[in-house]
Amino acid sequence: MRALPGDFQSSRTRAQRAWPLWLGYGIVLNLLGYSHFFGAFTIAAQGFALVTTYLKQPRVVRSYVVTMVIVALPYIPVVSFALRILPNFQMQDISKGFVPLRLMLHELSSEYILRASRLYVEHMPWLLAYGLIVVLLGGFRAWRQDWRKGLWVTSLLILPIAIFYPISFRVPVFSPKYLSATFLIFTLCLGLAVDQLARWWKPLAWVGLAGVVALNGWANVRILTDPTFQRGNWKVAAAYLEAHVEPGDAIIGFADYIHRGINRYYDGDAPVYRFKGDAYAPEEFYRDVLQNNNDHHTLWLVLHQDQAMAPQNQLREVAGTLYPQITGVYPNNGRIAILGYSVRRQHGALPSYALPVGAAFENGLALVGYTVDATELAATDNLLHPPSNWIHVTTYWQRSGELTSDDFTPYIHMVDAPGGVWGGELQRAPTVFHRDPVSSWDRGTIVEAHYDVNLNPATPTGSYRLVIGLVDGNGEAIPMTSGSSEVDLTEIRIIE
Repeated sequence: MRALPGDFQSSRTRAQRAWPLWLGYGIVLNLLGYSHFFGAFTIAAQGFALVTTYLKQPRVVRSYVVTMVIVALPYIPVVSFALRILPNFQMQDISKGFVPLRLMLHELSSEYILRASRLYVEHMPWLLAYGLIVVLLGGFRAWRQDWRKGLWVTSLLILPIAIFYPISFRVPVFSPKYLSATFLIFTLCLGLAVDQLARWWKPLAWVGLAGVVALNGWANVRILTDPTFQRGNWKVAAAYLEAHVEPGDAIIGFADYIHRGINRYYDGDAPVYRFKGDAYAPEEFYRDVLQNNNDHHTLWLVLHQDQAMAPQNQLREVAGTLYPQITGVYPNNGRIAILGYSVRRQHGALPSYALPVGAAFENGLALVGYTVDATELAATDNLLHPPSNWIHVTTYWQRSGELTSDDFTPYIHMVDAPGGVWGGELQRAPTVFHRDPVSSWDRGTIVEAHYDVNLNPATPTGSYRLVIGLVDGNGEAIPMTSGSSEVDLTEIRIIE
């Protein structure tokens, strides 16, 4: 057999060695693209750097183009869909807005250095200066080593932001996580910056390295221990659910990671469902899970970050339309939302766990029972709803006679001995009494209504009384048939 020319043999050998590398590169790009659509900005930056640095090697450029064509095939439906909706795109998320480039860079720096949003570092201009020094010094070292390395580092760090920024004028959805691929390049710049310091003066490099370790160590400890900076403390969320959820309730988590996080720590009896319906029209899912199949008592909706605020995601809006909201807490500075809704609020008899009360008001309404989730607590809370602590009160009402008026509002106050008010109920409209007017109640039916009593965080330690009463539309107290105007429920002790 005739021997192949040496150049052909070497070319074939290089091709055989290169194709597994291009295959691996294509797989990694797909992983990046499927991790988040905005990874496409980093992919574009890589394409610019590769084509620019290998212009004189057409074989490499050709292999890159072939690889990208193959990689792009699964994204054709996505691109087609985006091109259809972008011309008529209207931003509906009230939690999102246009972010100027300076604040965008500031938030990227704070997220990658201190793991905090700009809300906590807006008074730290040195943070942006620190990030700028790292980028400039690391980029300087890369360019000194080789112009190709410098171009790669610069392109991968700057181009994703440069591409995203003009897009954000039309689609204002900026969040640091969308540009997370740039963090790897920032870390590379950090290493190059320390290397450059070592070349100038080794003690200076050690000082810089110690500062980096201390700063990131502090950020890591804080994000693990300070609820203000934590992204999702599912252990605390599960503990709250365990303390407030009854066996007949249902817990719904919007995303799969919420479902997994709650299941990891929650040890209660209520089922935990993962939302599987249309987030823009969740009515059918709610009715199937809560009414048709299980007849649950209370819905506990657990949301995280954007889902906790975004109105285009209709989970909380539709839940509030179908059922009255009874409570809502927001751990981790609002990054988690735990919202309670009353699904089945009528009873044939007073539940066994409720404390009975016999208090008939002159308008024909009677308070027949209540429960309180805490009678000894601190006045402040730094986790669930800072800065104030809450007392959750469940009240049970019944028609005691001929109803004279539907125009009334219950109130619950925590008062001291002289009658000074140190805590009051949070009114969430529409209430049970707006949804189910008392005039429509059957005789003997008991209806529950929930209230969160918000405490004054400056409340001194000591003993207080929890009282409940009714006022009419003019704010005048509606007396009871006994002559009193308020029902004294229980003693509350405020502790340190």
